Amino acid sequence: MGQTIVHIGPNNGDGQRCKMINQLVVAINCLATTEAMRFGRAMGLDMDKVLAAISRGAAGSWSLSNLGPRYLAGDFAPGFRLRHLLKDLNYCAELIAQLPDASPSDFPAVHLARELVRHAESAGHGDENIHAVGRSLERSGRTNA
Repeated sequence: MGQTIVHIGPNNGDGQRCKMINQLVVAINCLATTEAMRFGRAMGLDMDKVLAAISRGAAGSWSLSNLGPRYLAGDFAPGFRLRHLLKDLNYCAELIAQLPDASPSDFPAVHLARELVRHAESAGHGDENIHAVGRSLERSGRTNA
């Protein structure tokens, strides 16, 4: 459990909705990290050097520092399972549907992340860690990384 506790709002479920915002950022950071690792490999770069160069700058994130090396090493042992992230992204889509005057096109990153995570889960990676989303793209033939 986190060290910081913040009361989000007076309405029942405000904390849960905040958690979905967190999960969306986690998903997008994970997708960016795995795609960057695949892109660097496809260009033939020394990815250890790439990680050293970018992890302390503006691109730095928990995802890059923790999932980047695991992705490159082929370590997909579960920490936060991909199927749980899909559940959260499905809930984000449900919350969007409840917003007045909102459409899915108003939040394209939610739907792109959900589609890519759903693809990875259907490819058999649901019980692997969330960064297995990149692995599913490699295996689908979408890259030659």
